[in-house]
Amino acid sequence: MITQVEIQCSQPAAPTATNFESQSRDISNGGMFLDGVAPCPIGTELTLQFEMPGLGPVRVPGFVRWHRVDGFGVQFGLLGVRETHAIGRFIRANSVADAG
Repeated sequence: MITQVEIQCSQPAAPTATNFESQSRDISNGGMFLDGVAPCPIGTELTLQFEMPGLGPVRVPGFVRWHRVDGFGVQFGLLGVRETHAIGRFIRANSVADAG
């Protein structure tokens, strides 16, 4: 799944949130991998907004968990039932498509 993700990065020491965009390269029930350099340190709380097939636009909480040269990993926070179901359905549909 490659989709545009709008990200708001909330840092306790910063007076305002940092907003930026990235492309997702992978999604799982627990989080997603995003392209590029994260302007936020590991552990920073994020709000992610993206289109989820079958659901439309979603806003989910997350945290920066790791950095790599080509991107960074985000762990989802507490997801709602709709978001959890849509992500699970998407993963199942794509794993069947990849296998066939």
